[in-house]
Amino acid sequence: MAVGTVSGIEPDDNWQLIATSTPSGTAAATFTSIAGYKRLMVVWKTLTVGSLQWYQLRVNNDSTAGNYASMNSYTFGDANSSNNSIMITGATRTNTSGMLTIENANKSTPHPISNFASDITNAATMGILTSDPITRVDIFASGVNFTGGTVQLWGVAG
Repeated sequence: MAVGTVSGIEPDDNWQLIATSTPSGTAAATFTSIAGYKRLMVVWKTLTVGSLQWYQLRVNNDSTAGNYASMNSYTFGDANSSNNSIMITGATRTNTSGMLTIENANKSTPHPISNFASDITNAATMGILTSDPITRVDIFASGVNFTGGTVQLWGVAG
């Protein structure tokens, strides 16, 4: 093989942009009818709200206690944990950016979260404990409306 050539595509790295949401005046960025993806990556860019809030993620419109395990902290701020959503900020904020990957999205098994990164979190542990395949993803900020930002949903076909 010649130096500098690509021999093939790794199927687990073949990400496709599924959809983009620019929530403003709405309480959530919602992606529905997700099917056929074994991995999902959620990317949020400068999501804004009018007052200090915790930002959260839920799947399948499920807020059942015990279906999530999530703890985030920030060195100079609050720490928060939840068992009915995934906390995506380690402190209350009026804006945030970050990303995470949901594994086993199309399987009837719990869903580990990997590749978490956030501009306001320095420690985090999280997982989705329900075993239902993921068909919907919501990002929201404690019941207030977003004033701007972008959320992208990416997937690897399964």
